[in-house]
Amino acid sequence: MSLHFLWTRWDEDRQAGLADFLCENYCQALHIFPTMQLLVIKFQQQQNLTDEDFSRYICEEEEYFSCLVTEPEEDVLTFNYLEMLQSLAAAKSRLAELGFDGFINTTPETWYSGSNNMCQWALQ
Repeated sequence: MSLHFLWTRWDEDRQAGLADFLCENYCQALHIFPTMQLLVIKFQQQQNLTDEDFSRYICEEEEYFSCLVTEPEEDVLTFNYLEMLQSLAAAKSRLAELGFDGFINTTPETWYSGSNNMCQWALQ
């Protein structure tokens, strides 16, 4: 088996998956369109929008994405923050599974408050 064969097979599988995805989305859109058309018309009336507004929105979106070289920093930071929250939740869950109740908060007997109100280790 050659590397070329593996890459070709992978590419065919990927294209087949993409074709299935596009076909399913197209069929879903055909099903949704008749039921959503009345809602879109009602929304247009409520928001005082025209068909030209939708066309303009599509052009603005295309322009935005064509000029977008990298993700906005705010989005990157937001997703990093969310990933850290998920990691924290997973770590807390793992600690709970291990029976960890929390940190013990005690003060050693050799610790005292000096005259300058700073805690210091007592010299023995």
